[in-house]
Amino acid sequence: KVEIFNYHGATSREFHLDDLRILPKGPRAVIMVSFDDGHRDALTVAKPILDRYGISGTVFVNARSINTPNKLTTADLHSLSTSGWAIANHGYAHLNYSNATSAQQESDAQIGKQFLVDEGFGSQAGLFRMPFSSEGNETRNILSHSQYLVLTSGRGAIGNPVFLHDPLSAAANNGDNYTEALGLVRVALENQRALVLTFHKVTDPA
Repeated sequence: KVEIFNYHGATSREFHLDDLRILPKGPRAVIMVSFDDGHRDALTVAKPILDRYGISGTVFVNARSINTPNKLTTADLHSLSTSGWAIANHGYAHLNYSNATSAQQESDAQIGKQFLVDEGFGSQAGLFRMPFSSEGNETRNILSHSQYLVLTSGRGAIGNPVFLHDPLSAAANNGDNYTEALGLVRVALENQRALVLTFHKVTDPA
């Protein structure tokens, strides 16, 4: 079953779904809590909070920034992974793909993925978060060579754009605004929807 929300266009439209990999709506909402850019406060601030609720997170890391000041180290990544967190690809150098050539985009994504494979995180290396939320058909086609799921900019818990091709693309929503994030969570819970929340720098609530 394919549900289309808020479609505006011609009175009829033809869809070709040759590889439908979207799970049917389940009995509960599914919420993914993720952290961009590999800031170390994902480990020192966010993780203790999530631990209290039995929640594991996902960190999208730029390989070039690992082991640099205020960023996660390789030891941190392995510690997070051991505790149930996913370590995923945010590219090598946090490149703005909108301003990059095809060759630069492919190289950045591939090097970032290879770093994860080399560190033993190969099972999550096909999950990619678009830097700067840059996106487009050309970029998705390039990423299809190396990635399975690509997270792009979001529009809320209902009506997220999903592209049914390789790679499968879905929306991630900025969680940095507490009020907006809480509203998205409520909508997802009420409608048993999947929601991806992405945070950047995390401030110690104390």
